[in-house]
Amino acid sequence: MAAIDNAEAPDVTTGPDAVDGVIAGGVLGLGAGEVARLRLTAADVESIVPHEVDSRRSAANEYQRLQKNEHAAVLRAEADALVKVLPAI
Repeated sequence: MAAIDNAEAPDVTTGPDAVDGVIAGGVLGLGAGEVARLRLTAADVESIVPHEVDSRRSAANEYQRLQKNEHAAVLRAEADALVKVLPAI
């Protein structure tokens, strides 16, 4: 899920310092610009998923209000799938 992937993104302030050169913002050395992704605990993931469920259900309600029933059904199905997966995380 994208929300979990996004939560693993490293802090942008932890990257290597850029150097002057041909490529703006470049760094010297093969792989020198790589930064390890954050490692999430099970508790971190468990705190993300309920927010995603709530967000999808809220959006589904809004689509329903706008009579966009197919979009609402997709979002509700996604929310239901997340609820089924949550205990396994």
